[in-house]
Amino acid sequence: MARKITVCLVVTLTLALGASAKNITLVKHAKRQRNLDTVIYTVRNDDTLWKIFMNLFDAKPEDLPYLYKRFRDLNPSIKDLDHIVAGQKIIIPKPIRVSRKKGYEIKQVDYDLYVIKEGQHLASILREIYGLPDRVIFNSYLKLIKKLNPGINDLDHLYPGQKIKIPRTMEKVEHKARPTVAKGKAATRAGNVVEKPSGKAGVQVDVDKLVKNTMMPAFREMGWSGREKGTYYMPIGGGTNISVNTSEIPVLELDNGRRIILDMKGKISPRVKKLIEQTFPNCKVLSKPGKNLEDIMDKVLRVSGYFSVNKNAAPLMVGEQEKVTFSGKWIVYKDFSRRNVFVINILGDKDRKTPITVQRYASRFGIELIDIGGKEIEPQVAKKGVIRNLNHSYKALFSDLGVKYASGKEITLLKSKVVHVVYKAPIMVGNAILADTPPSDALLSLIKKKQLRFIDSKKVPLKNVLTTLLKGVEGPPVKIVVSRNRTTIELPGMKYGNNIISEVPIDRDILEYITSSGMNVLLW
Repeated sequence: MARKITVCLVVTLTLALGASAKNITLVKHAKRQRNLDTVIYTVRNDDTLWKIFMNLFDAKPEDLPYLYKRFRDLNPSIKDLDHIVAGQKIIIPKPIRVSRKKGYEIKQVDYDLYVIKEGQHLASILREIYGLPDRVIFNSYLKLIKKLNPGINDLDHLYPGQKIKIPRTMEKVEHKARPTVAKGKAATRAGNVVEKPSGKAGVQVDVDKLVKNTMMPAFREMGWSGREKGTYYMPIGGGTNISVNTSEIPVLELDNGRRIILDMKGKISPRVKKLIEQTFPNCKVLSKPGKNLEDIMDKVLRVSGYFSVNKNAAPLMVGEQEKVTFSGKWIVYKDFSRRNVFVINILGDKDRKTPITVQRYASRFGIELIDIGGKEIEPQVAKKGVIRNLNHSYKALFSDLGVKYASGKEITLLKSKVVHVVYKAPIMVGNAILADTPPSDALLSLIKKKQLRFIDSKKVPLKNVLTTLLKGVEGPPVKIVVSRNRTTIELPGMKYGNNIISEVPIDRDILEYITSSGMNVLLW
C-alpha cells in the first residue's frame, strides 16, 4: 500500500491584501464564504458539478464562480468541467456556513486587466484561461464583467489590444479564525490543510511590495495567472498532495503551460524543491530570486521557456507612414515566429506608464508593452487638441497656425502718368505672394523689382513653402517622445508651435495620443 504524504511548504494565519484600494470595486451581492473544507467524492451517473455543489453540498448560486475556480485548482487534470465521468474520484471544495465572527466574508472583487488578442472572444478567455464552464459564464460571470466594464457596450465585439477587467475574488478578513495546529511540524492531509502561524506580523512586506503589488499586475498583462492568496494544490496521485500557501510563496502559471514558484524567502527546502521539479517537469522553484525587481525578473524570464529573452537589446521599430520605436529592459519573443513580443520595462514611482493608445498601436503589431511599476499619469493639458482636414487650403492652414496673411490684396507694381499696373495677390504672407497660377514673366519681373517673392503653390512642396515663410518649423520627420528612453513616435510631417502638419494619413491610435497631449493635427 502506497504511503500517503502531503508536504506543506508554508503556513501562516496572515492573509495579505495585495491590491490597493483603487483597484477594488465593491460588489454588493458578493457574499461567498472563503472558509472551505474539501472532501473526496466519487462521481455517480448523471452527476454534474452544478448538481454536486447545489444539491449535495448546499452551495448557493453566488458561490458558484468561486467554487468552480477552486475546483479547477484542486483538480488540474480535469480539463472540461462540464464533463465528469461516473466512478471518477474528485476533490470537492465544500462551503462551510459559519458565523461572521469565526469566518471570512468576501466583501470585494478585484480584477485582472486582460488585453484582448487577435481571434479571442470573451467566452473563450473565460473557458480556457479562467477555467469556467459555460453555465457559470453565462449565468453569473458576464454580469460581473458588465458591472466592471460599464464603458463597453457590447461584450460580444471586442477588438485586439482592447483591455477588459475580468473579476477575481478578494477576501477581507473580518476576524481571524483559530485553526487547529498539529504538534511538532505542520501536518496536512489530502485536501485538508492545517496551518501554523508565522509568528511575525508584517513578515511579508517585501513580497507584497516587490511581487504582489508591482510584478503580479504585469504578469497578468503578459497572459499569466498569478496566485498570491490561498492554498495552491499540486496533487501527485494516490492521495499524495503538495500544497503551497501562496500568501507567502506566490505561484505563476504561464500561458505556455509552465509554472514558477517564487520562494522569495527561501523557505522551501532543497529536498522539497527537488521533489517538486522532478514530479512536475514544467514547474520551476526559484529560491531567493533576488532583492530587487530587475534580479527577480531576470530569473523569472530565464525559466519562462519562451523562444528568446533579450536584455538591453536594440529597440524595436514598427509602423508604416508613422514609425514607433519601443525600447525595453527586456524584449521577449514568445515563439519562433518572432511576432508575439513582450517589451518589458521597470519604472520608477514617478514614471508614467505607457498610454493606452500607444499600447493599442503596439498590440496590432504583435507587441505587448509591459510596465512594471510606474503610475497612470494623465498629461496635464489645458484642453485636448483637435484634428482638422485642410483639403489643401493654405488659407485654412495659416488660420489654424495663427499666421497673419492677406487674401486678395492689391499690389501696385507700376504707376506712372501713362501706365498703372496692379496685381491682386491670392495670398500674401509678409513679403511673399502665394498663388497656384503664376503670373506672366513681365509681371514676375515687376514683382521682383518690388522686392517681393513669388511662390508657386502647385509646384513648390508644402515643406518648402512652410520653411520659406515661417521660422521654427521642425521636420520632417517630427519626433515625439512618449516616454524618455522607452517610446518615440516619428511622423513624416512637420511641427509648428503646437501643431502637427501631415500630408499623409496618421494611424487612429497615434492621432488619439497626439491630441490627448494637447497638440493639434492638421491633415493637408
